[in-house]
Parts: sequence; C-alpha cells; structure tokens
Amino acid sequence: MRTPKTEFPKMDIQQLSLCWVCPLILFCCFVALTLNPSYQWAYRIPFAIQWIWPVLLFIAISVAPESPWWCVRRDRIDDVKANLRPLVDSRTASAEALDNMVKTMI
Repeated sequence: MRTPKTEFPKMDIQQLSLCWVCPLILFCCFVALTLNPSYQWAYRIPFAIQWIWPVLLFIAISVAPESPWWCVRRDRIDDVKANLRPLVDSRTASAEALDNMVKTMI
C-alpha cells in the first residue's frame, strides 16, 4: 500500500507555523510590558491593542468594493459589471463574459 501524498507542501506548513508563532511572540512581549503594575502604561497598552483591530477593520471595510452578488440582489446590474471588470483579465474577458457572469449570479 502506498502512502498518500501530503496535502500541503513544506513551505505552506512553515508559513502556517509562523502565523501561530509571530502573534505568540508579540503577546509575550505585551504581557512582559504589562506585568509591572507601577508602570504607567501597564493598563493602557492592552486597551490600545484591543482597539487597533476595529479601527483597521473599519478602514478595510470602507475602502472595499461592493459585492457583485449584493448588487445583483438590489437590481444594480451596471454596478455589478463595474465591480467585476477589475477582477477579470481584460485580455480574455469580453462584454459577453461579463454578461454570463452576471447571469450566473441572477
């Protein structure tokens, strides 16, 4: 019986490990900074870190394009085509291809 091929290449597993290790190192640094209660920023740093993520998400959401699926549901077909145009390759996608994409969403 043959052994199955691995699903993930070696590089992907290393990147996944980095995704776990890097935040852990940052967390350990923040905990070390906040252990001393006499330190002025001991309670301010966790609150600041807590509010970084909503600010970053708000910025990302505000600059994100509208979903083509959402526009189809609201009968805004011209907006759908305008939102799909940057996502497809302009050399291979024609107006017919965009129309077919819109038809599959309807």
